[in-house]
Order: sequence, then C-alpha cells, then structure tokens
Amino acid sequence: MTTAEQNALVKQYCVTCHNDRGKDRTSGLSFQSFDAAKAVDHADVVERMIRRLRAGMMPPVGARRRSEEHTSELQSRFGISYAVFCLKKK
Repeated sequence: MTTAEQNALVKQYCVTCHNDRGKDRTSGLSFQSFDAAKAVDHADVVERMIRRLRAGMMPPVGARRRSEEHTSELQSRFGISYAVFCLKKK
C-alpha cells in the first residue's frame, strides 16, 4: 500500500469526523492534514490510530468501514512507521 493509498483511506474513513472542526468531540484528533509519508514525525498520533484500529473501535459502529484486508495493511504500515520512530528515539 503506497502512502497515497494510505492517505486516501484516512481521508475517506477518518477525516469525516476527525477534522479540525470536530477535534473537541474526537479525542482531540484531527487527520485533516495527516500525511502518511510523515507518520514517523507524528508517532503519538499514529500509535493512537493503531490502537483504535486493532481494537475495532474505529470507525465506530454504524459508520462505513473499509475491508479487513485494508485495515490490516494500514495497521501494518503505521506500525512500521511507529517502530522506526521508536528506533530513532533510542
């Protein structure tokens, strides 16, 4: 999955709620300007995304969801970015 595809998924499934206007009702998270190519620079946000995706919390029940395959691949890609951040931090 390319970074462009990751960005498209985030925009399609996350930004509807997690935008600059809705930050007060979405745990302070806005993905409006999210760029998967820079995910390493925003590891705290990526970690929160990974946790919620793995737990099946996002998208919320009743909301449009992507395929299980896309979810797994997105988690994997973001997990790699988070691991790179952790390694850089050491």
